Parts: sequence; C-alpha cells; structure tokens
Amino acid sequence: MKILGINISHHGSSCLLEDGQIKYFLEDERVNRIKNYCPNGQYNNEAIRDETLEIYFSEELFKYTDHVDYIIFSSFGRYGDVIFDDDDTLIELYLQRLEEKGFRWGEVVFENHNHHVYHAANGFYGSEFDEAVALVLDGGGGLYPSEENIEDLLGKNSQNCFREMESIFKLSYESGIKTVWQHYGWCEHGPEYAQVKDDEQFVCEYGDSVLSNTLSCGQLFNLFAHSLGFVDGGDAGKVMGMSSYCDYEEDEELEPNWWRKLEWFESMEGVRVTSESLHQKLASDDVFPFDRTDFEPDAFYAKCDAANKLQEETLKHTKTLINKAVELTGCNNVVLSGGYALNCLNNYQYLNSDINLFVDPISNDGGTALGAAKWLYYKLTKSKEKSPLNTLYLS
Repeated sequence: MKILGINISHHGSSCLLEDGQIKYFLEDERVNRIKNYCPNGQYNNEAIRDETLEIYFSEELFKYTDHVDYIIFSSFGRYGDVIFDDDDTLIELYLQRLEEKGFRWGEVVFENHNHHVYHAANGFYGSEFDEAVALVLDGGGGLYPSEENIEDLLGKNSQNCFREMESIFKLSYESGIKTVWQHYGWCEHGPEYAQVKDDEQFVCEYGDSVLSNTLSCGQLFNLFAHSLGFVDGGDAGKVMGMSSYCDYEEDEELEPNWWRKLEWFESMEGVRVTSESLHQKLASDDVFPFDRTDFEPDAFYAKCDAANKLQEETLKHTKTLINKAVELTGCNNVVLSGGYALNCLNNYQYLNSDINLFVDPISNDGGTALGAAKWLYYKLTKSKEKSPLNTLYLS
C-alpha cells in the first residue's frame, strides 16, 4: 500500500509511505528556500496564484512511483481569510498539478478537523512505545467541529474562531488513537497572529472538549515574538534563545516589570487559562516599556527578561498539562508534539518528571504530512507492526 501525505499548512511538506515504511519526507522550504513556506503564501508573503503554485516534491516522489493508492492532505483548516478561500480550492489545485505531471492515485482523503491527531500520530508512531499519551500544543489547530455548540455559546450567526490549542490523546497499536480531552481557545488572528481578547474570561465544557478565550502557549510566543522585535510565530525560537540572556535577580529596591508581578494563568471551572489580568495588560496600548525595534542594551535586556518569564510560565503550564494527561489515562509514556514541542529548552526540564518522554522531532506542521500518512496506514491495515524513527535523514 502506497500513501502520499501532503501538508498544505505552513511548513508545507510531503512524504511517501509504502507498506508503513517511509520512502521519503521533504519540507518544501528545503527546495524553494522560503522559510516557513506556506503553499498559499499566508506566512511567507509570496502571493501564490493558480498559475504559480509549484509541486516542489515531485522530483523526489517520481524517484519511487507515479501512482499511489491514497493521497491524504493535512491542514490547520482555512475558512476564507487567505489567498485561497479554503482548503478544498488548494487541494484541487495540488491534484491538478500532480495530474499534469502524469501522477495518478486511487482515493483522496482530507479530514480538516484532524490537525492535532496528525501531530499525535507522527509523534507516537515515531516512538518505540507500545502505548502512550500524547500532549499536543500549538498556536491553533483544527476548528471546533460543533456549530450547534458555537451557537449555544455565542448566539446565532457567530463566526467560529475556536481552534485546538491543547489536546490529549491515548494511543496504542491495539486501539488506535482516542481523544481524551481537548481545549479549544479563541484564535481570531490579528496583526501579530494572536489578537488579544480583553473580554471577560469564560470556560465552557461540552463533553470532553473545553472552549475558552484563553491564549495558548503558542499564541503567547507568537505575540511576544512580534512585540520583542521579530516577525511572528516563525521566530519563536529567537524568543527562546533570547530568554537565555536574562540576568534577572529579585531586588527589593528595584521595581520589577509587570510581567514579573502578575499571575499568567489561573484556574476556571477546573481548567487552567491565561488570566484576566494578563489579557488586560496585553490588550492595552504601549504594553512593553521598550520599542519593538529598539535593541540598545537596556531595551535588549528588558526583552530578555520578558522572554525568560514567558519561558518560565509556559513551562509551569505545560507541566500541569503533562500531569493531567498522565492522570486521565494512567499512562506515563508521554509523547509531545505540536509547534510548542520545538521548545527544546523547556523539553529538557520535563526529564525531571516521573515519565518516559518522547518528543516528536518534526513537531511543527511539516510533520503532519508524515503523521497523516501513518494515521491512515494504521487505520486501514490495523497493523501492529512498529516502525519507529531511527534517523531524521528521510530524503
């Protein structure tokens, strides 16, 4: 069985799976040299049109085959605010380009609500665990699927801006992937890719799902990346690196900055969400005591201090979620995936916990092409044969 996985989110990517074995995996940016490449130009400022969309992986693909049984697409779920109005339009164009090149396939699969599932699948099937609990954290994944509940919460004709932010899955070769708990947060994009809502905080539960207007760890990094002088979430790694230059020490004679004084997260209805005081602060004008483009020493070290506090608070929050995942499932084999799992500084801190940890090495959206292909393969074949990653050189 041959399965072609294609990620049409940012970090556009593809992979070929044959009978469960990876033949190749490729992120488009390795070929086109466009950092964080997104096939519709949303994140890379390259206006991709019908006539200019390229299939960057075709040369690698044709080394192995010109026909697959399945093509499965992964995405974060578009809903009309980008160059291509929706995923279906972009998928249609991909298929058209592949057909023009002489490529053929059997069936096309696209389930836009499975974004976090594919992250979890890529992590789990890349590990050596027989069973595990996966924690997926990012800026925002698939849209909340129940319009009925959205209407109940926000009223008729309300736009659904709730996306997966924190997801817990139980995974095994015996039973597949089961959703245990998901937290959907308000994810209306603003100029910094994380528009802060200073409305009154709320938490609403629907079965195993929670809806709130919290900010995810990924959104916080998106917002801070912009405010500290970088571009957006694609530069979150620079914020992580900046945090290492912090030399903050408590001094009774010095007034700490606001980010050192307030609570970042609080519990509502048994769910940890970003605090109302943090929302109010971030939604205010001139929130930071420096200009975003100022890197003179005083401004630079203030930015390092803010980045360091961001690291501390998201570390504490993620530790509570890891504990929650273990408690809900009774499993201490933990897989981390999603964009936040790229935070290697904080990942190192989890090793002090009483868990067996596997961090998805391709935990950004690029890895969902591989995760989607593996998810489909194990779903269709019911195979229990493990094929963990033993190298990252996949092409």
